[in-house]
Amino acid sequence: MRLRRGRAALLLVLLGMQGCGGHSPTAPGPATGQTPAPAPTPAPPPVPAPPAVPVIARFEIAPSAVLGGGGVDATLALVDARTEDLIVQLSSGNEAAAVPRDVTIRAGSTATTLRIPTRVVSQDVDLTITASAAGHTVTAPLRVLAIKLADLSLKPTEIGGSFRVGMTVELNGTVGVDGSSVLVELSSSDSIVSVPATIRVPDRQMTAEADLQTRSVTDPTMVTVTGRAGGESRAATVRVLPVYISFSADAADVPTGGGSRRLAPDGNFTFTGLSRSSFVWIKARGGGNTWDLILKGDKGEPLRPGHYVKEGLNSIVDVVFQISSRACPINTMGEFDVLDAEYAGDQVVRFHATFKQRCQSTTATGEVWVASLPPL
Repeated sequence: MRLRRGRAALLLVLLGMQGCGGHSPTAPGPATGQTPAPAPTPAPPPVPAPPAVPVIARFEIAPSAVLGGGGVDATLALVDARTEDLIVQLSSGNEAAAVPRDVTIRAGSTATTLRIPTRVVSQDVDLTITASAAGHTVTAPLRVLAIKLADLSLKPTEIGGSFRVGMTVELNGTVGVDGSSVLVELSSSDSIVSVPATIRVPDRQMTAEADLQTRSVTDPTMVTVTGRAGGESRAATVRVLPVYISFSADAADVPTGGGSRRLAPDGNFTFTGLSRSSFVWIKARGGGNTWDLILKGDKGEPLRPGHYVKEGLNSIVDVVFQISSRACPINTMGEFDVLDAEYAGDQVVRFHATFKQRCQSTTATGEVWVASLPPL
């Protein structure tokens, strides 16, 4: 009994020592001679794919610069001939060059050439043409140049107000193969010379022409016509001068109504003029009436200084001066003298003439000046 009590007391002492900060027994370590487990091996880095084997040896574009609307030749050459067809993908990234989507180099061939058309552009464009096949890509540069206005001219440079002046515009190159035309913008410094908003230079041409209508002036006036295309401007000037007709006729003269008058732009008259082969025709409008003066020669060519006579009904020479179509009831007779004349095509540069017209027993005499100042 005493032995049991002693053991119990010892057990209680041991338990009390644990509650007062005693340490729990150490966990058993690895058995002597054991090796720890190794750390996991990291995955190897990816191996890069081998570079594509070049298949295109050469890619060239000639010429490397072209006016918009023109074409260039692109040449593709392979490293070696292939046993099967090779499709080469093409691109430009810009609509200035109409590059096809792809081109095929046939089996057994080592090269091919294709035509690349370009489009008309308003300013110079630099682009890169790309060719790709079998993972291999090559490039070639191309510059598409704007077609610019190189010249604008007016002929004649001096003209009577009412006659037409000829205009020619010229580009720096021929409009190209894609059918696109070039528009040249036009403006005039004065409405005395009327111009359209644009003039069109058609495909495969470098120039375009137009006749510009002038109107009456009371004093000599300089007018500038300006054109613009491709960022370039050109201008030319024309001197527009007054046109005058003066006459004196018998009181009973039917075509003229009789009396003496001076038809001039400073008297509220407006003039229009026409010249063709061997005649000059001038109209003066004012006061509700229209005056017509027609002088016609006999040689089928522009009227030159000289004396012209209408001698009979079958005469080629003609003199007509009338108001509002009040023609002589019988065939008129007459004559005229051209004192000065200069032409540019169908345009009258200068013209000065005196005339006489007979209708039955009445006579009308007069004088006309075109682009030269008359005596006061």
